Amino acid sequence: LNDQIKAKTHVAKMAFCLEDTDDGVRSNARLFFQQLANRAQNDVYNLIPDAISRLSRGAARLPAGGFRSVMRFLLAFVQKERSCESLLVKLAARVGRTTAVQQWRDLAYCMAAVPITERAVRRLLEAAVWRTLQPALGDQLVVGHLSALVLRARKSARADAKGAIDEFEARLVADYERLSGRTLSVAAAAAAARKPTGDAAAGKARTATST
Repeated sequence: LNDQIKAKTHVAKMAFCLEDTDDGVRSNARLFFQQLANRAQNDVYNLIPDAISRLSRGAARLPAGGFRSVMRFLLAFVQKERSCESLLVKLAARVGRTTAVQQWRDLAYCMAAVPITERAVRRLLEAAVWRTLQPALGDQLVVGHLSALVLRARKSARADAKGAIDEFEARLVADYERLSGRTLSVAAAAAAARKPTGDAAAGKARTATST
């Protein structure tokens, strides 16, 4: 790449190309990110928060299915435990910087797709970090994605890490029920958030909660 591309300026345009209708364009876009990751994994990691913002806002935003496909591809390059932890905190901070419901959902989807560790759960529970998430916790799809994060964390957690995961789940349930006035089944919410894509999913996700 020889530093010829100012990545922060053009990364969103290249990410859009991952969903192009032309096979050659899609292939070249994938190759671009693979080469960027081979140069230094941190290059892709550092660009992800900005890419999410650009891909999920405005008239040119990707449809939900395309957004998820692109982010699954990009997030696969983030593997180091400290990078995953830091990225989760950065994504939580982005939630607090917007009032757009669709951006909340997109950010929560990405958080659920990042590898999760006990240390990362504890970081998310820090008062300052949790406060950035709270405004979005009345939305059923946001909570559905974060419920998926909880369930995934439980699968890989050591016995002595269960306490932090239990606290995360309890806070998630309490804030959702306080803000929405509905009760929450974490397993049902996570399942509902996984299946549909797009704003139409909100109605289906609502069925995962009872009034």
